[in-house]
Amino acid sequence: WDRMKANNRTTLETRHYFFNIHIESAVILGDSLNHTLLKHVLLQAMRDLYGVVGTAVHVDVLCYNPLTQSAIIRVPFSMHEQVWGALTMISYIEDHPSKIVVSKGSPFLNTITNTSRNFDEQTYTKIPQ
Repeated sequence: WDRMKANNRTTLETRHYFFNIHIESAVILGDSLNHTLLKHVLLQAMRDLYGVVGTAVHVDVLCYNPLTQSAIIRVPFSMHEQVWGALTMISYIEDHPSKIVVSKGSPFLNTITNTSRNFDEQTYTKIPQ
């Protein structure tokens, strides 16, 4: 995060953008899809759409859940629109018809992981003794 001063106000400039994605596939990919393979699929989509320049984008798979086939990925903020476009163009994963649905996108990780629907009040109101 970089601090910028504008009109005597301090704001934060984000460096990353986070995506909460869900993989919809005709078959359950399960354990055959892992962090490394998912990153490879994403970089291949960037290469298919933008050429060799697309593979220069730094993509991090922060977490992947094989049971729900969902993941959280981090990309540079300056490239998040291009990555979002590449995500929507994915039509096959491991020779199985699949698509990636972007559930949420945000420059802040906490808005990706928490919502008002899954907020656990007791977790945040407990006072350690």
